[in-house]
Amino acid sequence: EAFNLAAERMFGYGRGSLVGSTVDILVPHGAREAHSARRSAFGADPSKRRMGEGRDLRARRSDGSEFPVEIGLTPITGVGVLAFVVDISARVEAEAAIRGYTTRLEQANENLAHFAQVASHDIQEPLRKIAAFADVLRSALAAGDATEANYAAEVMASSSRRARRLVQDV
Repeated sequence: EAFNLAAERMFGYGRGSLVGSTVDILVPHGAREAHSARRSAFGADPSKRRMGEGRDLRARRSDGSEFPVEIGLTPITGVGVLAFVVDISARVEAEAAIRGYTTRLEQANENLAHFAQVASHDIQEPLRKIAAFADVLRSALAAGDATEANYAAEVMASSSRRARRLVQDV
């Protein structure tokens, strides 16, 4: 196994410390058996490809900690396989943060829609009352009933003040 300086930093192994080791040392314990089978399949049909298509791949550092990776494989005739390993921890964290923001935004939108529905309903109530008492006012005026007309006008004025307060509160 040969590592470049970036791989040494990524995995925490010093120069030459992996000589005589297999790549399995970089694979999390729970994935080693499956990795061995996939490595054998790759050896039977080596071709340039991304490793782990559709799966979340993890690698293991010298201290035993694991981290998410993307791996590209390129067979080199007569030499072996060149593996490009990219630590995608920052991207995975950013994607998780975006999912969190999206969830909170969806909840805020639901809350806003609910608030708009309640506010709309509350504001419509005094408007309905104004419309209903406009008919009462017309009837009272047609009948020459000043007392009923004044009552209807007062209800309409009171309802309009209520609507104004509701709008201001929003």
